[in-house]
Amino acid sequence: MKKNETLYILTRFGKPQALIVSVEEYEEMQEELALLSNPEHIARIAEARAAYRSGESIPIEDYLSHCRR
Repeated sequence: MKKNETLYILTRFGKPQALIVSVEEYEEMQEELALLSNPEHIARIAEARAAYRSGESIPIEDYLSHCRR
């Protein structure tokens, strides 16, 4: 959530019942949910994490300089 976004939680008898967010924030959440429910996307994240843990990753600066060639 962005720093300037206001979040409203509606309660009933002191218990949270609903959440009010801006349309922009809602759309961003929907996009994020779509990515997180995509098995191919999840597999790519898992591969990247495994590569990072095993030391196969490179600094972003090196990658970017390689791409600019």
